[in-house]
Amino acid sequence: VDEGEVTVHTKAVKPGYVDLMGKDVTIQITPRPITITVNDAWKNHGADDPTFTGSITSGNLVMDDDLGEITYSRNNADENVGTYTDVITAGYADNHNYEVTVVPGDFTIRANTADGAELIAEGGIKVYDGTPLYASAQVIGVEGYTIYYKAGNGDWSTDAVSVLNVSEGEITVHTKAVKTGYEDLIGNSVTIQITPRPITVTVDDKEKTFGDADPDFTGTITSGTLVEADDLGDISYYRSGSDEEVGIYSDILTARYTHNSNYNVTCLLYTSDAADEA
Repeated sequence: VDEGEVTVHTKAVKPGYVDLMGKDVTIQITPRPITITVNDAWKNHGADDPTFTGSITSGNLVMDDDLGEITYSRNNADENVGTYTDVITAGYADNHNYEVTVVPGDFTIRANTADGAELIAEGGIKVYDGTPLYASAQVIGVEGYTIYYKAGNGDWSTDAVSVLNVSEGEITVHTKAVKTGYEDLIGNSVTIQITPRPITVTVDDKEKTFGDADPDFTGTITSGTLVEADDLGDISYYRSGSDEEVGIYSDILTARYTHNSNYNVTCLLYTSDAADEA
């Protein structure tokens, strides 16, 4: 091929005759097409590279050593789990008599499987007490994993998901455990939730003499306790009617407080007597 296109002149000679001049012609050798296809390969994370292979899949060599010794190698040094496209290639001795096409191969680094490993997650439910309730998870059977949490469709984080208030509702928590070079461990999904703290406010019975001003109405929390003293604001007591006739008025003394979804408040209503002095 290196000789390129050669122009050839011709003539024919015979004694006593005029030379015959032939037309000019050209002769040329073109490269022989060869396709080398490299095989895909893989290994487990942390293992040594395998022996890469390939073959001539189109065309053939005139002489077996025309391209020297064909070798196969990958042209990247990545060691993370994943598939690396077209990184295994072929090396050969340059020969202008051949037009060589190399079809590269893919290299996959596979995650190892941790036999006996398991990720177990736990959720829960508790009555509001002012402290967060956390989802938890642990890997059993192996060591070296990092646990990740995700609330609903949120982002993964190493911070455990928690819930503090009733208003957050029931939260679904997904878990996974990650270790470089190993398949992720997927844990069971769990839920966490805070339920309202039960409180009973009991209003005291009251009475007055006809014609007198209303007394101060009073009451107290008789069941349950507040996490913070002002969680229901300033609890006050009043009567819900304005009748002033002598008699007993049922269920008119009640309590006023600030609504807080973290509490389930039951208010026990009592009667008020108005005594007749006539």
